[in-house]
Amino acid sequence: MTKHLNKVSSIAFLSGILFVLAFYIPETVLALVALATITFAYYEFEIKRRPYISVSLYPRELDEGPYKYQLFIKMRNVGSTPGYVEVTKAGLNIGSEKFPCPVKTSVLVEPGAEGKEFDIGYLTEELFSKLSDISEKSEYITVDLEIRFRDIQSKNYQYKSVYKYNMKKKHGKLLPVILKEETN
Repeated sequence: MTKHLNKVSSIAFLSGILFVLAFYIPETVLALVALATITFAYYEFEIKRRPYISVSLYPRELDEGPYKYQLFIKMRNVGSTPGYVEVTKAGLNIGSEKFPCPVKTSVLVEPGAEGKEFDIGYLTEELFSKLSDISEKSEYITVDLEIRFRDIQSKNYQYKSVYKYNMKKKHGKLLPVILKEETN
């Protein structure tokens, strides 16, 4: 009889637990889904709330002097907060020769605004004419860039972007073509 009572009490206990769980499962699941949604929204907002710096390389045709083109970069903050930007590495590669550009300055770039122009290097008429003789797949003239940026509250640079451009000649004009862009 005690065995039977133990079985009955066990079954009653389990059915009571199942009844309680069945009654509270929808609320529990709803609470877990709400918690997951709030957590996702918070992290999504925090990730997007930072400066995003976009770098563009521009050639400027020069009329006077020994140079045909000046190469410079412009930075634009497409993020939602202002940020400091520092060009840590900039170099013009012509064939096997490398010409580093000593650009080590920090500038503040507001959201939606373009930052300061940084001079990368110059191309002579001779180099420009050599470029026309190069095939389309060649990487004869390349520009390597590395920038670091941070928001205005931080003391250390948190984000880094690396760019590599190839210079092509099209219809008698210099055209930068992006080969690589990595941002963390």
